[in-house]
Amino acid sequence: MPPPTALVLMGTSGVGKTTVATEIAERMQWRFLEADDYHSAENRRKMGGGEPLSDADRRPWLLSLNEVIARHVRRGESVVVACSVLKEEYREALFRGLPAETRCLVHLVASREVLLRRLAGRKGHFFPPRLLDSQLATLQLPKEPTITIDTAASSPNQCADTVVKYLRSRNSRL
Repeated sequence: MPPPTALVLMGTSGVGKTTVATEIAERMQWRFLEADDYHSAENRRKMGGGEPLSDADRRPWLLSLNEVIARHVRRGESVVVACSVLKEEYREALFRGLPAETRCLVHLVASREVLLRRLAGRKGHFFPPRLLDSQLATLQLPKEPTITIDTAASSPNQCADTVVKYLRSRNSRL
């Protein structure tokens, strides 16, 4: 049996993290975790009101996510996580304590114009399009080995194909 994998799809809001991650989770038969589900009511209120989160706002959220991911990995279960983790320190907090061989990061990207169009078309999500620029300003390119996929240039299925091929190239037992 292959070792568990903690696969994180990172990027700004509107880039397609949830769409691509759920497709991968279904194909690989891994558990899907939506990071937004772990935000506190206060964080959701702030973002919904157009206020970017501070690092202090994010700390408990990242700690909670790290604990959930680590629990799955300890049980030998692989997970696919849709999570912005825009800064290196956020990614470090998310992966803290996880063995390097279990971690896999995918950076999803798209142009600002594409992201704004997607965000404008979303219904019922707490993240308003006017916060996109704060996310783009916060984004730090990953230091950890990763693959980067332009979600505007590929369909969600094609993006998932690319990730699954990458995962299998890392471990032939998947």
